[in-house]
Amino acid sequence: MSAGPSATVARAFNESPGPRVNRIAQQLETGQRLFRLLMTIADRLPHDLVTGLRTRPADGHEAEVAQAIVFAAVAGPVPLTEADIDLLITTIARAGEDTTVAHVVEQCRFAPPA
Repeated sequence: MSAGPSATVARAFNESPGPRVNRIAQQLETGQRLFRLLMTIADRLPHDLVTGLRTRPADGHEAEVAQAIVFAAVAGPVPLTEADIDLLITTIARAGEDTTVAHVVEQCRFAPPA
C-alpha cells in the first residue's frame, strides 16, 4: 500500500532543507548585503555605475556587483570596512572568479580609520 498525498506532504515539511534551498537563501542574503553596501557608497561612485548595478544583486549577479565595487575601490578611494572587503572577496570566490584584485583592496585598506 502506498502512502497517500498527506503522508507525502507531511514528509516534505519534516525534511530538512536541501543544499539548493540553503544556497538560494545564502544568495539572497549576499544580494541584500551587496545592495546595502552599494547604497552606502553610492555617493562615491559614478551615478551610471550605481544605476546599472542596483538591480543586479536581485537578479542573481552578486559576483558582478562585487567585482564592480572592487574595481571602483581600486580606481578611487571608496570607504570600505573590513567586513565589506570580506563580503566582496567571499562573493567573488564563491562564484569561482579570481579574487586577486579584491585582495589588493584588502591590502590597501581603503576603509576610513576607526
